[in-house]
Amino acid sequence: MSLHDKAMLVALSLSKFGLNRKDDDEAREVARRHGADSKSWAVTKRLLQGNTAFDAIRKFDTAFSAWNRKQTLPWDDNGTRLLPTVNYDPYMAHVRLQRTEREGLVRAFLNGYDSFVSGDRTTLGSAWNPRDYPDRYIVREKFGMELAVTPVPDAKDFRITVSKADLLELQRNVADQLRNAEDKARRELFGRLAEPLLKMAEKLADRDKKMTLTTTVPLIENLREIIELIPTLNIIGDANLEAFRRVALEKLAHITPETLKSNDLVRTVAARHAQEIVDAMSDFMGPAPVAVAA
Repeated sequence: MSLHDKAMLVALSLSKFGLNRKDDDEAREVARRHGADSKSWAVTKRLLQGNTAFDAIRKFDTAFSAWNRKQTLPWDDNGTRLLPTVNYDPYMAHVRLQRTEREGLVRAFLNGYDSFVSGDRTTLGSAWNPRDYPDRYIVREKFGMELAVTPVPDAKDFRITVSKADLLELQRNVADQLRNAEDKARRELFGRLAEPLLKMAEKLADRDKKMTLTTTVPLIENLREIIELIPTLNIIGDANLEAFRRVALEKLAHITPETLKSNDLVRTVAARHAQEIVDAMSDFMGPAPVAVAA
């Protein structure tokens, strides 16, 4: 099966009401005090500073974007990602739950918007400007959550009328893009597995560092998380990646954080195993992908 059959493309877009405003009057005043050209200065003020309702939306978006990256693989530089078809149903179910939660956070912000604007009079003082605050119904349109789902392009699937030479060039470009995506997916998965292993090797090998659960719990949980994700994300069917995943599972993932904290010998052996796996993986990372024609 090709990548076209194993995955689809998803593009997640989260938009918010912008809080930064340029203050040209203040910029001119600052330039005047310094005897400078006003074009050399730009003064930006931030609305609703410290607003907990807006901060809740911002933190939600950060966490949701991070979750989306974990569940998918890179495709291009514009934010579009590869989603394995086997993960489509649970992915979409989670997206629906997240959409509902985000809409609730946006409603909470909008319900208090008028009072938040009044509070900015005190925060911004003489820099407060009513023109910086649109009506809350307009603000509502600034918040959005869009998810575009499209098929992975297939080099064989062109239904356009072009010359044979142009058609062959298009097919070659798509084939290159698919190969490039597979290379990116392979390197990213190797990198995702290597990251917690490297941290484990580094922290556990430090004999002068006092071990606490605050240290050992993330080491084990982060490793277990990627070990559980790889079978779903390994859409290229890389046998070497799966072999390294199994080694990490057998030698490291079964260790409890409590044991790592209290047992010097287990820490030493675990650090050695983690480093050995990373060293062996380095031979399979591969070169950087070739450039793809537009």
